[in-house]
Amino acid sequence: MEYNGNSKKWNRIRWDDETIQMIYREWGKFYSKRDIIDKSILFYEKSLMFNENDTGCLHNKSLALLQTAKSDKAIQDSTTALDLKRLDCPINLQYSEAEFYKNRLEECLSSLHNNSRKFEGGKLKAFKEKICVMDTIFDQSLSSKLGTFALENYNTFLKVGEIMRKEAASVKQMRWKELLDAGECDVESIEIESEKLLHPREHERRKLSYKVANQKYIGRSWADLVFLSKLRYNKTLLLKQTPFSTKELQHQIEDKFEQVTKFVKMLQNRDPLYNLKLKVCPDKQLLEKAKQEHLFRIQSQTRRDMFNFLKKIKELRKKEELVKLRNHVENFMSNYTIIKTKRVMPWKYEFMCEVYNTIALAYLDQLKIPDDIMNYELEVRLYKILNIVPVKEKESKRYMFGDKSTFVQPDAIDFEFVAYKRRVSRLEKWLEFSKNVIEKTFILHLISQYHLEHGKLEDCVHDAKGHSIFNTVSEFNPATEEQFANLK
Repeated sequence: MEYNGNSKKWNRIRWDDETIQMIYREWGKFYSKRDIIDKSILFYEKSLMFNENDTGCLHNKSLALLQTAKSDKAIQDSTTALDLKRLDCPINLQYSEAEFYKNRLEECLSSLHNNSRKFEGGKLKAFKEKICVMDTIFDQSLSSKLGTFALENYNTFLKVGEIMRKEAASVKQMRWKELLDAGECDVESIEIESEKLLHPREHERRKLSYKVANQKYIGRSWADLVFLSKLRYNKTLLLKQTPFSTKELQHQIEDKFEQVTKFVKMLQNRDPLYNLKLKVCPDKQLLEKAKQEHLFRIQSQTRRDMFNFLKKIKELRKKEELVKLRNHVENFMSNYTIIKTKRVMPWKYEFMCEVYNTIALAYLDQLKIPDDIMNYELEVRLYKILNIVPVKEKESKRYMFGDKSTFVQPDAIDFEFVAYKRRVSRLEKWLEFSKNVIEKTFILHLISQYHLEHGKLEDCVHDAKGHSIFNTVSEFNPATEEQFANLK
């Protein structure tokens, strides 16, 4: 070991390797008792650099790794220690514990039974207690409650099984061979990955299921987990101006989020969600009654939201606030109506027709000639008739040397353009999942409108030519759905 003037005082003495190894091991125990697990693991690793066969250090390191949900490394250390000491009770028990944290429950129970035969008396008590815990877990997961859950989701199991069989049977071929069999161009050298879009309803279902699972397993701390997941993409916290500290901070956030997620999965594996639901309400009739009451409450609230929304858009039409009306309809229909099923919104199609016809009539209200049109000049009259805001010429700026207000950075981000692209992308995704022609008409109109507002005339003309069948109010009826399908 090298020593220099920058070494710590306790490290300047020329200890032998055995003493240094013992010091590092004690430091690991010190930090482990104070729940500073990362430093504890670091000192255990330093200790093992001097003596790889220290079973006590391997055992303690495995315990520390389990506290950070790193079960793979914990199993490796436990296996190494078990190979060195076959008849050590804590090491044998720790190996089974590592299997338990890895969610390998069958292997854990098997190793508990096998290792318990090596001991007797007081040492056997810990193994028996752990075996009782494992029996309880298997009873919760594989009892009659699993049969009820399997019957309710039988069709889903069949679909998942079919997908798994196809993936197992498929043989990976060369890229050109796959393209040739599919009848596509086999000269393509770059594999283009198509984005898999989830329906907004499926996205909301997964979001709700994730929230419910966290509430069941970690209680009120579910809000902290949601906050931690948002911190991973928080630009206010992860500043680009401080790359070194940002990289370290991002690594810590990702590591802690991964730890908590793994622990939640462990809890779910030991006590499945279908078992927890039956624990809360064992009576099936009472549970079904509660589900129906919850459904009726959602239907009632949805009905009130529909009437309030219709009242709001009619008020905006009377006030002739067309931009507010358009934005209000876009936000409500793309974020609220699209995730509702016919079970909670029985009159969904009629409601959509009412909304889009209202905004179409609001556009028609704007196509009237003002009474004072003759009071304006000829050029201004055209702007008034076409309802176009006159374009103002930009004043030429005088650039002053040393004046920061007139300096434009060459790599500055155009936030307005980024917002425009995101909005158009969101509308295109909405168009992908839209089924009704009247709704597709409105979405295409919005896309063309945003192209026009940002000076993208070619894109606006392209969309208008491609979907010219929907440019008239007379096409706002369900009879054109078949025509749209043929057009696509």
